[in-house]
This record gives sequence, structure tokens and C-alpha cells, in this order.
Amino acid sequence: MSASCMLFVPALLLSAVCSSVAIAATGGVIYFEGAIVESPCDVSVDAHKATMACDRQGQAKTQQFSLQELTQGQSGFGNLVAMKINYLNPAHTLAVMDITYN
Repeated sequence: MSASCMLFVPALLLSAVCSSVAIAATGGVIYFEGAIVESPCDVSVDAHKATMACDRQGQAKTQQFSLQELTQGQSGFGNLVAMKINYLNPAHTLAVMDITYN
């Protein structure tokens, strides 16, 4: 068998595999199954602070954060929840609060 033939066969096989993967990835349905076992935290915000109240494993936990604190870095209940505020304008009148549950 010549060297060019030995290179052609693996290239042909690779091409066939890639083509079948591309065809298989064009459609389908993914089903998720599970349950939400704890309710999300309640967050209230006023002009100077954000208050987060969480019920975790039957215990109510409440904590307050200054808005300045939340713009400087993420704050939250240790490894349970993290909050961060990103202002959308220089006057700090429009903001987005990111809340991440771990």
C-alpha cells in the first residue's frame, strides 16, 4: 500500500465521522427532570441597602448589605447566595442586580 493511500483512508474515515456528528447535532429534544427543593431568597432594595431573607433547611436567615458594598464585590450568605450590583449609568439611577444561587 502506498503512503498516499495510507493517508487517504484515515482522512476518509475522519470525514465520515465528522459528517455524521454534524448531521446528528441539527435537531433533537432534551428533557430535564428534577425538583426545586428550596424556595428562592426574598430581596428588597431601598435607596441605601438591600435586604436578603432566605429560608435554608428550615432556618430563616436575613442579612442586609449596603448598595456600595454590593458594587465593590459580591456579598451573600457564604456559599449559599451571592449578590452583585452593576450600575448601567454614571448617575447610579439604573442598575442590574445579579443573584447567584450555589
